[in-house]
Amino acid sequence: MITKYSQLYLSAATKEQINSVAKKLGKSPEEIVQLVAEADISGKKTYEVWLLKQLALNNIILPEDAERVKKTLRDFEQLNNRNQLKYKNINQYPKIHDLEAEIRELKGDNLSEAFSFDVQKYLQLPGVEVYGQNSDWLILKVSNAESLTKTSDSTEWCTLGKQWATKYITEDGFQCVVFKKENGKLIKYAQFSPDFTQFKDIHDEEIMELPNSLYDIVEEISYKNSQLIKRMSAQRIFKILQEEKEWVGNLILNNKEISFLPDDIIIRGNLEIYNTPLQKLPQRLIVEDNLKINKTRIKEIPADTQVYGSLMVSRSPIKSIPANVVQNTGATLDFYNSEIEFLPDNLTVDRLWIYSKIKKLPAGLTVNKELDVSNCEYLEELPEDIILNGNLDICDCYRLKKLPAKFTVGGELKAQNCTALTTLPEGLQVGGGVAVLFKSSIRAIPEGFTVKGILNISKTPVESIPREAHLGGVLYAEDCKKLISFPADSNILENCFRIYLSGCENLTSLPNKIGTLGDGVDLLDITNTNITKLPDSLELSPSGVILGVNPLTKKQYMEEYLEKQKRRKSSLRKLIVK
Repeated sequence: MITKYSQLYLSAATKEQINSVAKKLGKSPEEIVQLVAEADISGKKTYEVWLLKQLALNNIILPEDAERVKKTLRDFEQLNNRNQLKYKNINQYPKIHDLEAEIRELKGDNLSEAFSFDVQKYLQLPGVEVYGQNSDWLILKVSNAESLTKTSDSTEWCTLGKQWATKYITEDGFQCVVFKKENGKLIKYAQFSPDFTQFKDIHDEEIMELPNSLYDIVEEISYKNSQLIKRMSAQRIFKILQEEKEWVGNLILNNKEISFLPDDIIIRGNLEIYNTPLQKLPQRLIVEDNLKINKTRIKEIPADTQVYGSLMVSRSPIKSIPANVVQNTGATLDFYNSEIEFLPDNLTVDRLWIYSKIKKLPAGLTVNKELDVSNCEYLEELPEDIILNGNLDICDCYRLKKLPAKFTVGGELKAQNCTALTTLPEGLQVGGGVAVLFKSSIRAIPEGFTVKGILNISKTPVESIPREAHLGGVLYAEDCKKLISFPADSNILENCFRIYLSGCENLTSLPNKIGTLGDGVDLLDITNTNITKLPDSLELSPSGVILGVNPLTKKQYMEEYLEKQKRRKSSLRKLIVK
């Protein structure tokens, strides 16, 4: 039975952890919880967090690897009870393969022996044929599920079982089994899928860098794709770049032991650099698509670098972006969890996402779709000449004191927890559907303020409401303790259909015009306020509800409202007759 999402809080893992893994794997949170529960031998979610991590890192695939995982957990508990393992806490093993390697050392490893396999016996099985070979390697192509279970013997592959062998053959058409030729023997080495998304050694661990002679034969017998290229050795990559000065397609340098790239190279696709010993980028580097730099020791981007897609910098000591590096005005600049402090002036991009110690954004900045500087706790101001055609997120910018004068946000505005922001510019325009100022320090809504959809000023010290303002539908102003009254002639609520004012304990009055421009008010919540009289012109929709008003006031209002509706219908009938 699948666990209901509402019950996930009982899990040892947090909802955020579960959601993150579910999103990465393209599954629902409920499916992830169930898959992990079926592999967790404790029955108490003891290993849930660790298993989630293994799933997220692609160290295991569930449900295929469930039996292997259970065996490893049973061995862990047995050896842990004997105090034989290096770590008693399983979370100290970053990869299941690290734990399995230690278990093999303690219990012995039958799989690592140099088996001499009789390939002729395999070739007599249905659906088995030689796929390719050279002086170092032999590759068998297996397209029959029953045969795949036999070619998987003496390994930890899930295809030992008929269920998973059938699944992989059905989905992929065939699997390839690799044998290494060594001293006249054939040693089982790996199994891979035809699209190279999996390339597992006999212990079911991914092989991320293939020996050159194996890469040669695999490339020769199969079509090139990005998954195969990811498994190219660092030495081979460097040689190609040095000789050809260009790379056609995406170059993925994730976890590659490469410490130097030649100058004057062109990458005709994406360039991704993650967790490598590389300390600097080459001079005159051209990247025709996206450049991603994550978890590196690179300190700067050379001024002659050209990036024609988007730029991402994270967990690297890069503090500034030179002018003209990003050649594309439609780019996304993603500097989340970075050390970026300086950006070039007159920058135009579609999206700028930044989470760093930056104090000031550049002059002449234009962002067409989204500016997200949330959690930039050192950011003190936005440039006066900023052009923002999309969304703005300044949540948790604790030192941001003001917004530019005559400021317009083309999309949504989110300014939650901006504790130093006490005022908004007069005439502020929010073109999107939402303006969230929840828990900020705003004391007044400025004259001429406009938002097309929702305004949330709950739990703010707002004291003043303007006479001229335009809301498109919903006002949240709950627990505004300093709000005493609305100006009688204010038009701020005339187009609202939902109004939440509960907890405004000092609020004594409402404006005269409420819901008069639309189809009436669906909900008016004045619970725990000091309002004793409803305005005569309050327009309720046919299903409208008022919460928090005392019964006598509500009865009086409803009687007057129904009488008014009768008079209106009578006038309409007379008009039709005439």
